[in-house]
Amino acid sequence: MNIISQPTIIKIMMTMKKTFIRFCLLILALVVVSCSKDESINYHTELSLEEPHYILGNVVGDTVIVAIVTEGKAASTVRIPYRLSSSSNAVLHQDYELSDSAFTLNKGDSVAYLKVTRKAVSKPKSFLLTLLPVEGVKIGALNYIEVELLGQNIYSFEDKEGELGLTRDCVIHLKTARGSKFTFSKKTRLDVVVDPASTAQEGVHFKFMNDAKQAVFRAGQNTGTVTLEFLKYEKGKDHIILRLAENTGLLPGTNPTTDIRIVGPDNLSGKWSFQGITNKDWFVNSWGYDPAVLIDTVQTDRMELEGTPAEGYRLTPHFDGKLKNYFIAPTKAKFVGERQSLFFEGAVGRPPKISLTEYELEKVNVAFDKEHTNVRKALIGFRLLKTPQKEKILEVSIYDIEPTEPSWHELVEMMKYSYSEPPYMLDGPIRLHFKQIK
Repeated sequence: MNIISQPTIIKIMMTMKKTFIRFCLLILALVVVSCSKDESINYHTELSLEEPHYILGNVVGDTVIVAIVTEGKAASTVRIPYRLSSSSNAVLHQDYELSDSAFTLNKGDSVAYLKVTRKAVSKPKSFLLTLLPVEGVKIGALNYIEVELLGQNIYSFEDKEGELGLTRDCVIHLKTARGSKFTFSKKTRLDVVVDPASTAQEGVHFKFMNDAKQAVFRAGQNTGTVTLEFLKYEKGKDHIILRLAENTGLLPGTNPTTDIRIVGPDNLSGKWSFQGITNKDWFVNSWGYDPAVLIDTVQTDRMELEGTPAEGYRLTPHFDGKLKNYFIAPTKAKFVGERQSLFFEGAVGRPPKISLTEYELEKVNVAFDKEHTNVRKALIGFRLLKTPQKEKILEVSIYDIEPTEPSWHELVEMMKYSYSEPPYMLDGPIRLHFKQIK
C-alpha cells in the first residue's frame, strides 16, 4: 500500500483550494452580470399590448395610433410583422390605411407604433390585427388588436308625422353610430329636400320660413329645426314629406322622413263661454297645487275674439269670476307661431304631443291678483277641438303667469330653475275649455 507523504497532501489541498477559488470567482462574475443595472433585453424581447381595442373616428382623415410595448428597452432594432384577419369587414386601402407593414421597435425604445388613417366612411366596420412571431421576440398570450371604424352619424326626425296650421317647426335629432348624442362644434346648416311622394306643392301650398330650406344646428346642440309656413289648403294636395339631402353624409335613422299634413290655421273668431278647468285633478294629484285657487268657474264668464288667424285677434273679456284678475281689459292677440306641448294630463305612459297656436297678448295681469298687479305682454296657447256632437271647443293653455298667491308663487319660483325667462309654466299649463256661443 502506497502512503502519500504529507508534503504531497499539502500540495494537493493547495491545488483544490485554487480551483475552488476560481469557481467562486466565476459564479460571482455571473451574479454581477445578472444584477447589472442595464435592463436591456438582448435576445428574448417580450411584447404586450398597450390597449386591445381602438376606435377610429368617422371623418375621412381621422387617425388613431396603435401601440405595442415591452417590459424593458430593446437591445437592438427589431421589426414585428402582423396579419390582418380575413374575417374583418373593414378593407385595407379602401376603408383605411396603415402607416407600415410591421411595427418597428427601435433600439433603446420600449414602445412601437402603427398609425391607422380613415380613408372612407360608411356603416360601422372593424378589423383585427394579429402579431406574428419573430426570432428573438416573445409575444404574450393576447396577441391581437381590434380597431373599430365608427359608422356615419345618424339623423332622425322627432315626429314621424304632424300637422301644419300657420307654421310648423320640424325638429331633427342627431346621434352617433354608437347611439350617443352627436353635435357640431360650430353652427351648421343641413339641406332639407321635399320628397317626390309629397302631394303638396312648395310655393303654392306651403313654403319654408325665410326661404331657408335648411335645418339649423347650433354649436353643441344635437337638434336642428326647419320651419314650414302655410300658404293654401287644397284637398288631396295636403301632404308634405321632408327628408335630409344625401349630401349631408348622415345615415337615416328611426324616422328618416316626416309627413306633415296641411290643415291650415283655426279660425278662433266668435263668442266663447267658459266651461271650466280641464286639468284640475291632474294638477292636484300630480303637483299638489290647486288651480281653483286662481280660477273659479262662473257660468256667465265669456270672452269674444274678433279678427283672423294671420292678422291676429282682439280679445274682449266678459268675466265676473277670478279670470278677470288675469284678463283685465280688452287686448290684442298677435300670432307668434306653433308650439309643441306635452299633454301630460292625458298620458298613461309617455305623454302625447299636441300642437298649440301661440299668440302674444298685449296686456294681461300675470300676477292673477287684483290688489298686486304685474301687467305685461304674455304668451298664451289656443287649440280648437270638436265634441262628438260637432260643437266647437276652444282650449286655452295659460302658462305665462307669475301669481302672488303663496302656493302658486312657490311653484313658479321652483319652475324658474328650469326656465330662465317667461313663460315659466310650459311644463304645467292651466288648461281651460270654452264652448262657442252661436
